[in-house]
Amino acid sequence: MGRDTAKRGDGPFTTEWSSTAPDPSDGDSSTEWYYALNHFQYRLVGEKEGGEVTYHVEVKKRYDWGIPSEHRATVSGGGPGPLGMNLEQADIAHLHSSGMARDFDVSGTSGEMTVHS
Repeated sequence: MGRDTAKRGDGPFTTEWSSTAPDPSDGDSSTEWYYALNHFQYRLVGEKEGGEVTYHVEVKKRYDWGIPSEHRATVSGGGPGPLGMNLEQADIAHLHSSGMARDFDVSGTSGEMTVHS
């Protein structure tokens, strides 16, 4: 929940969007986020009343395949087998420019959670 929320007065709140990149070395749940979204933005939306905070998490990400001339980094799975192969970003971007892939948005909301301080 963090110090930001603890400092707030009672009432509804929405935090600023923050950016994150899950670290697969943190365990299974972080690995799932990493392979599903890699970098993404999130914010908390909720209400604080005394020592009780009820909130949910909103997540968003724009998948942008880019264009070949952007010279983005090569995408690497980092290991043997199909997930370990390296994909040149220019090749991935070509899928978009040729109509075989499209940019898209991802968004979602967690269930409501409550914490007591």
